[in-house]
Amino acid sequence: LSAHVYHDGTKELPEKFESYAMYEEKEKTWGSSISSFISNLDVEKVVQLSKEDEKEDLIGYLAMKAIAGGGYYGQAYLDRNTNQIIIAHRGTDNLINTFTEGSKSDEKLGTRLLEMVRDLDDDYEIFSGKIPREQFMEAKAFTKKVKRAYKKQFNEEPNIVHTGHSLGAVLAELCAVEDNCKAITFESPGTAPLIKELGSLSYGKFDYEKFDPKKVDITIYNAEPNSINTLHQHLGKVVPLYEESKVQKAYSDDSLFENINTHSIDSLLLRFNQRTGKPEKN
Repeated sequence: LSAHVYHDGTKELPEKFESYAMYEEKEKTWGSSISSFISNLDVEKVVQLSKEDEKEDLIGYLAMKAIAGGGYYGQAYLDRNTNQIIIAHRGTDNLINTFTEGSKSDEKLGTRLLEMVRDLDDDYEIFSGKIPREQFMEAKAFTKKVKRAYKKQFNEEPNIVHTGHSLGAVLAELCAVEDNCKAITFESPGTAPLIKELGSLSYGKFDYEKFDPKKVDITIYNAEPNSINTLHQHLGKVVPLYEESKVQKAYSDDSLFENINTHSIDSLLLRFNQRTGKPEKN
């Protein structure tokens, strides 16, 4: 489902699942774009760069915030066997796959490149150890919408599992921590340093002082160490989709860069047994 969400619901689903709800952030009007741009600025960063007279960094930061923005897409699925709801949060399209698939369709390439540009500021926030605020708030809004729809249909609270790949993994893990539910993610950059910021975005719903990282129900499937899945410390249980004995413990920056081609969700799926659903390590 973490892979399916990249295709806007156009690919066929496994038999036991049905599409329950879709959510795509709407294009903003000029006025709301300015409002969103201002609200998503890291004011401390702007002040710091201004004081240090780091004009190039400041201009780059403001330009990225102005050009990028938005781009959240999520889809909820109903497991007919258990009535469990799985919410899949889409990540940033993989660059390698974008150009490979884009060579077959210029229109598709243009669309996916635009989506990648819209995710740039969110990826930058994660890289800086910050919550991708705009997409996270949209992910929360979608989750709330799904909960309301399920309760209206079944007259009970849903059992929700969050999932996602890359940027989507970050959103899934943050939503799971805030709602105290389960997440299964792929190629996560790590969310441990982002959790401190969660309290300010949850309107008192999350108390960091009482947070116990050992109690989170998060399972992360990662490929060989690369520059994305080693970015930050992880929350939950990390399951390596490779033989750890075959990878040097002290990996180099070169190996992290070379392994980036393993980050794709499509390549990760090949490491699972299609019949049993269990991972098969390479």
